[in-house]
Amino acid sequence: MFQKSIMTVFTKSTKNSLTLRLLAIFACFFTYACDDLNEVGTEIVNTNTGVLYTDTMQVEASTVLVDSIVTSFNDFLFAGRMKDEQFGQLEAESFTELSNYETIKYSIPKGLSDSTEFTLIKDELDNVNLQLIYLGIQGNANAKQTVHVYELNNDVKLDSSKVYYSNKNQFPSIKPQEIGSITLDKVNIYKNSEKKQLDTLLIDIKDVNFRQRLNTLITQSKTDSIATGNFSNFVAGLAIKTTSDNNAAIIKFSKKDLLLTARRNLTYSYKTSKGEKITNTKYYNVYLLADLKKRYQNISPQQTCAGNIKITAKREGSLAQLINPKDIINAKNTNNTVFIQEGTGVIAKINFPTLQNLAKDKLIAINKAELIIEPDENPAGINKTSFLTLLKNSKGNVPNRNAAGLDIINITGSNRDSYYFNAVAKNNEYSKQYTFDITNHINDQFTAKTKDEGLFIAPFTKFESNVSFENFKNEYKLENLGARMAIQTKNIKLKLYYSYKQQ
Repeated sequence: MFQKSIMTVFTKSTKNSLTLRLLAIFACFFTYACDDLNEVGTEIVNTNTGVLYTDTMQVEASTVLVDSIVTSFNDFLFAGRMKDEQFGQLEAESFTELSNYETIKYSIPKGLSDSTEFTLIKDELDNVNLQLIYLGIQGNANAKQTVHVYELNNDVKLDSSKVYYSNKNQFPSIKPQEIGSITLDKVNIYKNSEKKQLDTLLIDIKDVNFRQRLNTLITQSKTDSIATGNFSNFVAGLAIKTTSDNNAAIIKFSKKDLLLTARRNLTYSYKTSKGEKITNTKYYNVYLLADLKKRYQNISPQQTCAGNIKITAKREGSLAQLINPKDIINAKNTNNTVFIQEGTGVIAKINFPTLQNLAKDKLIAINKAELIIEPDENPAGINKTSFLTLLKNSKGNVPNRNAAGLDIINITGSNRDSYYFNAVAKNNEYSKQYTFDITNHINDQFTAKTKDEGLFIAPFTKFESNVSFENFKNEYKLENLGARMAIQTKNIKLKLYYSYKQQ
């Protein structure tokens, strides 16, 4: 006995209403082995076209491990480790270049050096700190964590023109001695209990060697500007990582707002025009950034600071079978549930095995097709994926590609210049559902002569409304590492609205 695949609901306003209704029930019983005929006729659909049928098709589903998660070109830095009971252990550390696009030179206050008996008493590095602005957290925020800052070696430099992937070992090495750290008894990403303003993590950079080199660099640059390209010869970049218990959290920081501040103490004396001797102290800051576009809007890609994220997933339980790209687990082997996780390549694959049975009737016209997904509730502290997208499958459990990159299903009625309406279903907080209008895609399948290879349900991890669909980069981009969902197959449904063509 097959699992029920189609539940038919319809209303009709013609003379053949009873006959067609009986035929539909007959077809449901003998062709699709419906379990419960009481489901027929439970929904009334108002229509002006005379006849409208509504079939809800359950799908076949699997969990797949795909390849090529892009870890460069991100606006975010991730660091930490977390434990997910269904997915296992997840760890992250981030790497970024530093630079000051204009200059790191400084000068004595204008006019003072020309004053009589000017004396420079002190000119030294007073304080160095790293500013990281929180953006989010996944996991156990109450766990104790230490955030470490390391300097990168110069052996393998980050390259802003390269695309870095999670499946390739393209990570720079780090120097063994940390240059700064801070221990957090718990992670609170907000400034107050109202949770309206994100907080800032300030880490003192205490390493003597790093401070001395930075001081020398700034001192030597009083007259010589060191801009983006050459600065990496002096400081290759930074690594952000954490140590904690396994059941801690992954912290999301803003790469755009990362700021290394070197404060200098300038103490000098001089005589005024009246002969009075004045001693004064001024402080000034030299800023090093990880994202120049925040400050310099017209900067070219070659001048941006490169970055990369190292992601380590140690899957457990039934998902431990996902080891290599293209590995697949049928939902029947995971308690009739499929899984999706951002940043690790775990996505869901669905097929519509009975769709072609319906397509055999050449008189059927599809009016509307909706894919409706309702995930389970997540464990406390772990977010659901905010946006989902549908990708076409090529043979072999690999997302299909076209000239624009990944072959994303074009949502019916959408504007191709809008990411949001073109490819994305957003979580409806009221209904807890994600809904895709895939009428065009289903109509294509009805007329297709080749076998349907199915669709992937994947995180849509990079959302930029001002970028056109055609400029969407080849792979997923990482935005919410560790966000996830578990979906029971009974809660993934294809809802068809169709009518019969006039003969």
